[in-house]
Amino acid sequence: MEPGFFATSEMLRESIINKDNPLFIRRMKEDLKDFEGRPLFLPRYVKTVGFRLSDEEKKLYNDVSRYVSEQYNRALWNERRRGIAFALVILQRRLASSTYAILKSLERRKRRLEDIIEGLSEQPLPTVPFDDRRSGGDERQDRWKAEELWETLSVAENRQELDSEIKTLGELIEQAKAIIQKESEVKVSQLRKTMGELNSKFPGTKILIFTESKDTLDYLEKKIRSWGYSVNVIHGGMGLEERVEAERVFKNETQVMVATEAAGEGINLQFCNLMINYDLPWNPNRLEQRMGRIHRYGQTKEVFVFNLIATDTREGQVLSKLFDKLEEIKNALQSEKVFDVISEVLYGKNLSQLMLEAAASARSMDEILKELDIKVDEDYIRRVREDLGESLATRYIDYTRLREMAEKARENRLIPEYTESFFKKAFEKAGGKYHERKDRFLAIESIPFEIRQIAEDDSFKKRFGAMMRSYPKVTFDKDIGFKNPLIPSSSRSGTPLFEAVLEWVDKTISPDLKKGSVFIDPEGKLDGYIVFFEGEVRDGTGAVAGKSLFAYYYEPHSGDVKSISPTIMWDLADGKPLGEVVDVEIIKQKVLPKVLAGLKEYKEKLTAERQKQGEIKRKYGIRSLVKLIMDLDGELIELNARKERGEERRW
Repeated sequence: MEPGFFATSEMLRESIINKDNPLFIRRMKEDLKDFEGRPLFLPRYVKTVGFRLSDEEKKLYNDVSRYVSEQYNRALWNERRRGIAFALVILQRRLASSTYAILKSLERRKRRLEDIIEGLSEQPLPTVPFDDRRSGGDERQDRWKAEELWETLSVAENRQELDSEIKTLGELIEQAKAIIQKESEVKVSQLRKTMGELNSKFPGTKILIFTESKDTLDYLEKKIRSWGYSVNVIHGGMGLEERVEAERVFKNETQVMVATEAAGEGINLQFCNLMINYDLPWNPNRLEQRMGRIHRYGQTKEVFVFNLIATDTREGQVLSKLFDKLEEIKNALQSEKVFDVISEVLYGKNLSQLMLEAAASARSMDEILKELDIKVDEDYIRRVREDLGESLATRYIDYTRLREMAEKARENRLIPEYTESFFKKAFEKAGGKYHERKDRFLAIESIPFEIRQIAEDDSFKKRFGAMMRSYPKVTFDKDIGFKNPLIPSSSRSGTPLFEAVLEWVDKTISPDLKKGSVFIDPEGKLDGYIVFFEGEVRDGTGAVAGKSLFAYYYEPHSGDVKSISPTIMWDLADGKPLGEVVDVEIIKQKVLPKVLAGLKEYKEKLTAERQKQGEIKRKYGIRSLVKLIMDLDGELIELNARKERGEERRW
């Protein structure tokens, strides 16, 4: 079902009770369990590490904040420069990130204004519009460049104002330099302390550190390396292949990775379970996206997340209040799921806007903090539970039926031994070499040129990622792979090496495969031909509605053709090639009528299921639309009544 399809929770509950919608229900990952009732996701612990700025840092913070606030308010009242007002808040975000980040931003800004005075540069608006809502979410290189341009724009309208602003910037730059030179930044010290405590408690365990700023990332990389840790980075300026390589280096070589939001794009870091948020996104909904990099299916350890927050800054006060309130809601719910749906448990609160207003001193802190002072009473908790759909699924899902389905799927799966056997034979035929380790894993010694050539194709990389240079430890069993997340690669379906070998087989020896193979029935019952077909049904839009594998047994003596389970292959043994030549096309023609009949039956089955789903959507969809129309009519009536009473229009 589509998100938001049901207008009310009562309709959703009715659909579940009527078994119209027993499985399609939103569940928080903390609720997910296996068929034995064990949680699929181990616990996640989120801790706020608060600290206070030093006197020098507090002075820099206040001076930069005063400067941003003055510039912001001047721009806000200028219709032509209003976009600059919001873009100026980039400076405040850099300040919240690190002293080094604000230093670089101030230096860029000062240099730009000096160029304007010297006539070396004009001040055009960036071609990429400023959008504070996506800050850090879209990390393409062009966004970074655009932000760097936005942060240098000024509202100064004459030479005197430019000179005055440049002087102010120079003073702020000297303050920032002094803090960095003295190495007195409290946040850096707190990071080192937190990392030391983690390394003492979990020796050698990998640590993922997130930051919002590329400048901060560069600064932290050098600092952390100077502390004796091995470290690498990942950021939005890197291409997909570079990010995949960075993931490999972090998995196999370094203990620490410093990352911007790019680590959330197609990168799997579940082998790590310790995270430090050096600075936090001003859109707190993205916090869960960060945590989801390591707290995901396949994570075998408990996850620990630490948020560094300067509690004596305006932004820090908002974030501290936010996390205190989330902790209160979490304790009342007895669930970590509040971090998954921050916007849904803080009803009607625009958190990004609150952060912006705090940074620009647009409102008093008392007013801003009051908006987060939610009363967590019984009515509120009941509303949260209702909106999150708590206990609806567990109350009505048929676990017995699901377990039966899972067992059947397990019986029909391509077992690891067969996958491994196929890979070895194909890999050797392609010219590859491997050896079996004493611990029963495989080590890939050399990958043939033709296999590497397939993996270098851009479309292949987009589908499966980049192939590694070496595979010293390989498994074909996904259960082992999950339990040993530091294994460089598991050569099973979906991984670059395995998929490249499959494509090589298809390109190189598929004609031989179409000639067929010889198998022996140990029971002596089968003495004929088995033909496999892949059947596909498309809907009116051209989309694939269903795909299935069909197998038919043809007995040449009697001419009988019957449907047979494709899994019959598991019961057969390898045979030797026949001396006779078999005309495959004649056999295909013999079984074709049965194939068409089977495909028709499959299509009818899919059609019946589609019709059933369509009826369910019609049933609840029309009722939902009627409910929404009635609600909108009520709101229009209320607005018209207020207009007639002469009340002020409010949004």
